[in-house]
Amino acid sequence: MKKDKTTPDAFQWAYDKFIANDPQEVALYQKEQRRADVAQKVYDLRDQAGISRKKLADLAGVDEAVIEDIEEANYEGDFLSMASRINNALQGNNEEGKRKTGRALF
Repeated sequence: MKKDKTTPDAFQWAYDKFIANDPQEVALYQKEQRRADVAQKVYDLRDQAGISRKKLADLAGVDEAVIEDIEEANYEGDFLSMASRINNALQGNNEEGKRKTGRALF
């Protein structure tokens, strides 16, 4: 049986047709791809730490909805700054990037 490659081919077709020839669209696509990569990394780190969104929100000093929005790449604020703040919380650092006295989560 032939393996179905429709999805990757369809994605490539759409990229080539609607994005590839427009530098602004390419830049927007790349920005959104970076956001998606960061979102996945935040989720993966939280999952590896074995903590809930609520617990991470408490550690980062933000609302749980912010964690959800970051993990879904839907955060409307300064995405990278907030992701960095969340990463610091996951690593056991304070907002200035200095190690807290408590032990790191992992």
